[in-house]
Formats: sequence, structure tokens, C-alpha cells
Amino acid sequence: MAPTKGRAKGRKMRCVEGSGREAVILAGGRSSRMGRAKSGIVVDGQTILERIGTELEGAGFLVSILGGDPVERWPQIPDSVVHSGPLAALADYSLQGEALFVASCDMPLFRGAAAIAVFEALGDAHACMPTLGGRAQPLCAAYSAGALARAREMSAQGETRVMKWVESLDTLFLDEEDLRNRGVDPNWVRSANTLSELEAILEDA
Repeated sequence: MAPTKGRAKGRKMRCVEGSGREAVILAGGRSSRMGRAKSGIVVDGQTILERIGTELEGAGFLVSILGGDPVERWPQIPDSVVHSGPLAALADYSLQGEALFVASCDMPLFRGAAAIAVFEALGDAHACMPTLGGRAQPLCAAYSAGALARAREMSAQGETRVMKWVESLDTLFLDEEDLRNRGVDPNWVRSANTLSELEAILEDA
């Protein structure tokens, strides 16, 4: 699929050191619809956050956690303003390489292969993300350095909506057929906002 065209225009914190691919897991959300912190939900003996981090690490990504409670295994970057949202958290991140994979902490079946597929499909676009049922998944996506610069710019102007940011970028969308053609089961990138959604995803596993 070809990138959809948009306008490209961007607070900083350090990330893990190294020259490999970078990834962040967003863990600072309110989780109000879930009724508890998503990052602490245990599935098959480990939290969803631990699963995602382990999968990303195994796929060769340098992992950092944005917001939430500290995790011993990976560097954690606190939100400069608690519960300020994903866009503000990403605006605070200081990218060392050319692109960043972003994951929410609510994908119970996540596999590192999905991150590799999305990251490698980015190419010259500013962003690359799956769509499920026609809905974009901006918190399971790869973003270029230019996209993060735009996030900083929009966040400084008071914008908080992630999709408003995405709409300003040249974005490549991968639908479910595109994902399967790249060896990715769409359920790997499916997120759960409620307990019933979580149960449904696990039942389909």
C-alpha cells in the first residue's frame, strides 16, 4: 500500500544507549476502562508489559518504558506530567537512531515479529502502522525521527491527540492482509481496553 500524504513538520529525555533498533512501551495511561493498570495484568505467568518487552528484546530492539511504575529489567523514563498521554510521552523521548517502534502495554498476544515487520516496512514514510477492522493502531507503530520532531512541535502547541499527530504525517498503513503477507497474525497487534476485550483476544488465541 502507498503512504497516504499529509503535512510533515516537532521536550527531550534520554533513551537507552546503543546503536540498535529502539522501542518504547507506553505504560503511563490511566487504564480507566480496564479498571486496573494494564501494565500489571498477568497472562500465562507474566505481565503483558513483560511479554511485550521480552518479545521486543528478542527481536533485537533496545527497550525503554515510558511512564508507569519502574521495571527492573528495562530503563524507565517517567512522564514529565503524569497521565499527560502518549503524544506528550513520545515528545519527551530523545531518539538516538533514525526510527522508533512504539508499543502500548495492552497487547496480550504480541510477537516481536510484528515489530520487525512494521519497522522494516517504514521505509521513507514518517510512520507505519497496522489497521484492524479499518482502524489505525498508532500505538503499535514505527515512527521516523521527523515524526517525533513533529510530535514535539505539536505537543508544545498543546495538542494531545495521537491521531491528530498521525494525520499530519506521511503514513503507511498495513491492513490485515498486508500483515498476513508479512507473516504477522493480526491478533499479535490487537490491544485490549477492557477486561471483556482481553478475554475475547485470549479466546481467539
